[in-house]
Amino acid sequence: MPKRKVYHLKFTKNRWALKRPKAKQATRTYPTKEKALKQAPRIVRKQKPSQLKIHKKNGKFQEERTYGKDPYPPKG
Repeated sequence: MPKRKVYHLKFTKNRWALKRPKAKQATRTYPTKEKALKQAPRIVRKQKPSQLKIHKKNGKFQEERTYGKDPYPPKG
């Protein structure tokens, strides 16, 4: 099974950025979190299996969404 592609949605430079870990540039940026939460999942879902980690404006982790096959019960 292919490795899950992880994306983070974080507030940076007065915009919400959808970014892969270790990427130099954001995949996409959005003016509001509301708009980001409507559009970012569409991009992430196309990369199945994938995961979207959503952060609060202060940078703290808020929520995780998984797309594609999600093993249940989790290993470990």
